[in-house]
Amino acid sequence: MIQEGYAAPDAQLFYNDYNECMPEKRDRIVSLIRNLREKGCRVDGMGMQQHYFAAPDYDELKRSIEIYASLGLRIHITELDVSMMATLNRSDRRLKPGDPGFEEYVREAMQATPE
Repeated sequence: MIQEGYAAPDAQLFYNDYNECMPEKRDRIVSLIRNLREKGCRVDGMGMQQHYFAAPDYDELKRSIEIYASLGLRIHITELDVSMMATLNRSDRRLKPGDPGFEEYVREAMQATPE
């Protein structure tokens, strides 16, 4: 049954974003969601886009999930991609073609692992 004024009253409404585990951005997202809810807007969940070009900060990822869940939000991973380079690149700096060490980096990344 469709309630008057609602196209899909049973739809779940999610805030969806990327870099949502960065502390400064996470704080702004939490503030936005709280503000929307105070104004009567419904926010059912948090869509987390996970794009890894380097090894993720697992502590911040865990902290972010806990913070969003503490707001009563359902957590969905809405996008997920992990660069092969993320397994080798342990820094925040992303090597590019022409950078010193890039060719060796790519050769190492192309090696098959037991997994």
